[in-house]
Amino acid sequence: MSAQRRFWQSTAWRKALLPDSGMAEAEGLAAGTGLLTGEVARTTQVAAAACPLCDAPAEVVVIDLVAKQTSRSCPACGHRWTSDEPALTQRPRR
Repeated sequence: MSAQRRFWQSTAWRKALLPDSGMAEAEGLAAGTGLLTGEVARTTQVAAAACPLCDAPAEVVVIDLVAKQTSRSCPACGHRWTSDEPALTQRPRR
């Protein structure tokens, strides 16, 4: 078998075609520790909050179910902060 053909059948090439697989693995590991991240965190029902610096709407980055904290980021000014919030009472939307 030629070296070129082996490259196209290699695992490295197949992984290059799945760019989000690393993020899925990271989110799975985070979920095992009580952290909601990525799309799950963005679609989970939490209280709306505005940025304390510029008053723009903020987006949820991480929800820590163990520490009962929510980390948010402001897309307008880039400020990031964490606030204490009670445990979630609703399940995430899908």
